[in-house]
Amino acid sequence: MPTDSESRPPMPATDPARSIAKQVPEDIYRQTLIADFTRLLQGVEPGAAAQYAASRSAMIEMVDQAMLTRDDLPELLGRNPVQVMLDDHRAHAMFMQSVFALRSPRTFVQTVTWVYRTYLRHGFSEAYFDHKLRAWVAAIRRHIQPVTPAEGLLAFYQAMIDSRARFVQLAEQATPTAFDDGSGGRYISRLTSRLLAGDEKGASEMVRTQLHVARDLPHWWDRIVAPALYTVGQLWSDGHITVADEHIASAIASRIMTQCLPRPLDRNPRGPRAVIAIPPGEEHHLGASMVRDLLTMLDCPCSYTGPNTPIDAMVDLVHRRQPELLLLSVTMFFNLESVREIIERVRMLRLAAQPRIILGGQALNHDPDLWKQLGADDYASSLHDLLDRLPSARQLLAAS
Repeated sequence: MPTDSESRPPMPATDPARSIAKQVPEDIYRQTLIADFTRLLQGVEPGAAAQYAASRSAMIEMVDQAMLTRDDLPELLGRNPVQVMLDDHRAHAMFMQSVFALRSPRTFVQTVTWVYRTYLRHGFSEAYFDHKLRAWVAAIRRHIQPVTPAEGLLAFYQAMIDSRARFVQLAEQATPTAFDDGSGGRYISRLTSRLLAGDEKGASEMVRTQLHVARDLPHWWDRIVAPALYTVGQLWSDGHITVADEHIASAIASRIMTQCLPRPLDRNPRGPRAVIAIPPGEEHHLGASMVRDLLTMLDCPCSYTGPNTPIDAMVDLVHRRQPELLLLSVTMFFNLESVREIIERVRMLRLAAQPRIILGGQALNHDPDLWKQLGADDYASSLHDLLDRLPSARQLLAAS
């Protein structure tokens, strides 16, 4: 087994492709589900989607009550506390509201498959999903009026109930994403092990001995650190580690990447002025933090809001700072409507020049056209991808 002091992982001759994961062809279950729900989404009228959003809180309350009064609730939840179920109801409502508004069947199928895989691996029964969805059907019948707008929503929910077996089979067939770090995955595996062991010193030494110059940073983040964190997330999703383990690993990764960054380039700021932000409700911030660190290292003036920034405050910041770039990071699909609101409000500002708006984050990875629908100017799937869209930053990095 190589030691941490050995030569750095081989750098690619060219920038890695947009997706660093090895792609697996979609199987018949995924293809047919996407086709089925594409058709069903066409039957959901815009007015019905708006009513769903307006009635969301009342419907959540009704679903909560229906599930809490079930005698078989302990069997449905397995080892999970009731609060996990209540949180799931809220996340479901926000997710479905976004599905009906943004109409991305590919993202819908991918997310629902993940939900089945994750919840079943954590002890929920398959019957939980049937009972939950039937409670949502009753809530829609109660709160969405008149009958005609509700028909498309009810047909969509009935198809979710009828498709449970296909979703479960697709979830069971899912295989962990394979990553290539240039060393057969050894660097990813070793960093993942150190993060999960809580070995901050070992993880820091591993990165510090390899990350010597600024131009290595995109490679290390895209090919090693991000895949290691994704692997940690997969282990939690499959029930092999706890949420506490995942949070510790993420916190260590955040600290070591900041500590091990090459020093700034000691130039007068000449890169693009940027505001880097995360929409309200979004807790995932490591990718945005790494973009902030990269641009700061390149002496690009940037303002980073951190997670969970209110929309009003974010728009006000753009108005005051007048950035050339607005970079928005979003991981959870149900936060994309907040992103759309941010973009719409920024476009309405009276500025000397409108900022170029670039989106990033896992919420956009499964539908290549979502960023256009949200009104952004571009989408970047990685640090390398972002630099390809910022030639001046790329030139600064190459000169480092």
